[in-house]
Amino acid sequence: MPKSQSLARFALGATTAFGLAILVAGAACGSVSSSGSPSSSKSDTSSDSDSGCGDVKSDPSNCGYCGHVCPDGAGCVGGVCQDSCSSGLTFCAGECVDIQTDNNNCGSCSSACDQTATCVQGTCVCHQGSTNCDGSCIDLKGDPRNCGACGLVCDMGYGCSAGRCVSPCAQDQMYCSGSCISVQSDDSNCGACKQACPGTSHCVSGTCSCGSGFTLCGSTCIDVTSDDQNCGACGTTCSAQDSCSAGKCRSRCPSGQSYCQGICINTEKNNWNCGDCGTVCSGGTSCHGGSCTCPSNQTLCSGACSNLKTDHFNCGSCGNACTKYGYSCQLGVCVWTGG
Repeated sequence: MPKSQSLARFALGATTAFGLAILVAGAACGSVSSSGSPSSSKSDTSSDSDSGCGDVKSDPSNCGYCGHVCPDGAGCVGGVCQDSCSSGLTFCAGECVDIQTDNNNCGSCSSACDQTATCVQGTCVCHQGSTNCDGSCIDLKGDPRNCGACGLVCDMGYGCSAGRCVSPCAQDQMYCSGSCISVQSDDSNCGACKQACPGTSHCVSGTCSCGSGFTLCGSTCIDVTSDDQNCGACGTTCSAQDSCSAGKCRSRCPSGQSYCQGICINTEKNNWNCGDCGTVCSGGTSCHGGSCTCPSNQTLCSGACSNLKTDHFNCGSCGNACTKYGYSCQLGVCVWTGG
């Protein structure tokens, strides 16, 4: 056979094999047009059971037929990729919606209304009986976090009724630190939570007070009828010479005596308390009429009693000393005695 005929037969065989390969591929994914492109017959937009690759009417990865991917931002509607909707509708998450009335896309895509609200003209409107508080519809009559008004929070443990915070406790109790407390009698919460009664006082009818015959002074219950520091009333102090008796400061000692070192003393003649407690007579003096004085024939010189008629150092007067040799004091005068 001539060489030219052999080449012609080889080319014909190759062409036939290529054609068969195309027909087999078309049978695997639907019919193929004469141009080699998938046909747009009804089978391309069939349901899940017909296509074998999902719902080609709404799947943007297989829109209209298997493997047909819609561009970014577009959705598949009726087997056709589209990113624009008819007048009055907006394309949101692959579907056309009316953002004026759609509760899941109210005013804009993905802007969902609360379950207690309805989308009206693109705005979430709360149902009757509730109020919009920071984007949530709240019943202000019963929400303890928004009781009577948005943001008005009831104290811990309190409930909200008819728009008012109400205590969970009985009428004569208050909710203190997680418990209902009788503030009329509780020493740690007297009249109000965390208002403790001081010292030895007790809570009586919501007020910290002492027992009968005592008065609360600062944090201590005091008998003001006998307390020297609170005599008759809190803060009224008796002097050291007085004591509190029947609510009044009275002298501790009989008339003419003073209270010194715990005893009553006549300061008119006591050498250790002369004229006043603690004034001691010294230098030969003694207490007379409340003053430290020397005997009748002596004079007080520099803290000591001296006889000015005979005292060599106080001769005739205090401080006049007989300093010359052989002189001495005679009758208040320094005279020569001849040593």
